[in-house]
Amino acid sequence: MTRHDDRRAPTTFLYATERRFLSSLLSSTPVSVTSFIAAAMSSYRSACSASLARCTNSSLSTDIFDDLR
Repeated sequence: MTRHDDRRAPTTFLYATERRFLSSLLSSTPVSVTSFIAAAMSSYRSACSASLARCTNSSLSTDIFDDLR
C-alpha cells in the first residue's frame, strides 16, 4: 500500500459504511437519529477529503519547487 492509499483509507471506509447504513435505513431507528448520523458521516467524509486535498496539493507544490531548484 502506498502513502497515497493510506490517505484515502478513511474516506474509502466511510463510503462503504455509508452504503451499508443507507441500505438498512428503513429497518432502523427513527428518522431524526438517522438524519443526524447521516449528516455526521457526510461531514466527516468531507473533512477527510479536504485533508487529502491539502496533503496532495502540499506534496505537489513541494515536488514542483524541488524540480525548479
